Amino acid sequence: MSDTIVSSSASATKVTELFNAIDALLTGDKFALANRWTRVYTKNGNITETVDGVTTTISVVDSAQMSEVIYMGVGDGADKIYIGMRIIMSAIDATWGTLEFNGYAGFDADLNSWTDQPGAISKFPLNTGLPSYPIANNTTFTYWITATTKRFIVVTKLATQYMTGYFGFFTPVAVEKQFPYPLVLAGTTYDNTVSWDSGNVSSVTDPISAGYNAGGSFSTTIPSVTSASLKTSMRYRKVDGTWGAGYNNNGASKFGELNVWPTNTESTELYTCYNSIDSGVTKDSHLLIDFFLSSNYPQNLLGKLDGIFWIGGAKDIASENVVTINDTDYIIFANILARGGNDYYAVEWA
Repeated sequence: MSDTIVSSSASATKVTELFNAIDALLTGDKFALANRWTRVYTKNGNITETVDGVTTTISVVDSAQMSEVIYMGVGDGADKIYIGMRIIMSAIDATWGTLEFNGYAGFDADLNSWTDQPGAISKFPLNTGLPSYPIANNTTFTYWITATTKRFIVVTKLATQYMTGYFGFFTPVAVEKQFPYPLVLAGTTYDNTVSWDSGNVSSVTDPISAGYNAGGSFSTTIPSVTSASLKTSMRYRKVDGTWGAGYNNNGASKFGELNVWPTNTESTELYTCYNSIDSGVTKDSHLLIDFFLSSNYPQNLLGKLDGIFWIGGAKDIASENVVTINDTDYIIFANILARGGNDYYAVEWA
């Protein structure tokens, strides 16, 4: 197992092109053969679902195009990783569509299903939406993808809006094996019916839920679990095998069950590590801070994301800048349309 980072970037005009670019990076020869992700389930063409004997087409995709995939990755050397990705399109020529993600504890080929696999998010009550990544179709957009054996990060630029998703393991803050399968799926919205330009999108650094008022205020009683509080752009697998909901809400007021720090703390533009007032921007002008996952009920620190960092000194950087820190390159992005000092982050790049 290797933590070697591979990456790709390009422009595209189709949702299917982004899907295929992610697939090509994960399964392609930029990884050493032993470290490549493997497709253990693949479906081409339209996607249908059958409920109570009634079959409905939920995605219209060309018959030659992959539409549903389940990947098995090498993971972190202790646990393999299983992530599902599929395309949801109302029509082949739709103006927008979405990539929808699912997570599993394993894979059973005899089930022959994308949704019905061991530990799937969609197998648990009240899970009315999966982490989704909406994208424009028939409109030029730019994408950046970076991957290791245990996670992949996807960034897209649509007009002047940046969206970032994170799919894979986080690094637990725990004793060995206390958190045996630390899987997190963070799309940019909470439902495959939400468009990229609706205003109901965010990035992994500031996840959102369907109900911004779902959940309780910080340090108060545990809120009741509702469809709104579980319909979220970020899902994480708990120690007991169930899936938790992650979202930040209104800066420093109300929080979800799981939050991303420091972007849920109103950290007021930390400008860090300057050599002198007139030194300009150098590799020492910025401080990278891990994005930590913290729970409120109970209050606990779970772990940190891999390959993505909050960056200080944000007044001297802009999205798509490449910053070299300690001989490692990072590309800078902002959360959607926000440009405040708390909104920029750095994605490690190969």
